[in-house]
Amino acid sequence: MLFPCFVLDMLTNQWKGSGDSRLAAYIDGKLDYYSQAAFSSSRLQIAASTYLEEMNSSASINADSTAKTLLTILANSHRQKYQESAYDIEHLISRDSLRTKQGGTYAYKYFKIAGGGLGNLAFLSKSENRSKGSKTLSQNKGELYSLNATREFVDDVSALSDADYHLRDGKSEDAKKFISNRARCMFDRLISILDIS
Repeated sequence: MLFPCFVLDMLTNQWKGSGDSRLAAYIDGKLDYYSQAAFSSSRLQIAASTYLEEMNSSASINADSTAKTLLTILANSHRQKYQESAYDIEHLISRDSLRTKQGGTYAYKYFKIAGGGLGNLAFLSKSENRSKGSKTLSQNKGELYSLNATREFVDDVSALSDADYHLRDGKSEDAKKFISNRARCMFDRLISILDIS
């Protein structure tokens, strides 16, 4: 029960600024993760929806700490698909594309794209990441680099390539849609993993 409640608390920002005192309250018994009020799938769905709304209206490029935690939980849920010894967290729509200049600033800022959010982060093995080099996913076209799309919750690799390519051309719709749809898919999986009802 502790782990699903931790995820819920993380999504609702219950640990920020008060993590030590919150943990002490659980240890002292003032707060109880085992009560019915502490966790429910519906509360998790509401928290996930709120998190996604906030993410979809944010402009970011650095990997968000909450997103990294959620990505790690998801990867652990199907760890048999991760056979390498080490992985890097990488942007699917490339940092270069997110940093394309638009309106005198970076595209991710200008268009408010959550480039560092859950929907744009994935685990790549050291060998995948190194073989990719400085090229973006769309530049490689599978010759030097191949993404395990199923493992990384990418339903349509061409949608990813289009999102990256079009963002470089000043069109943000595909990038926003890709990030939002992938994050929703990831949350659906996360909710099914944590469902304790």
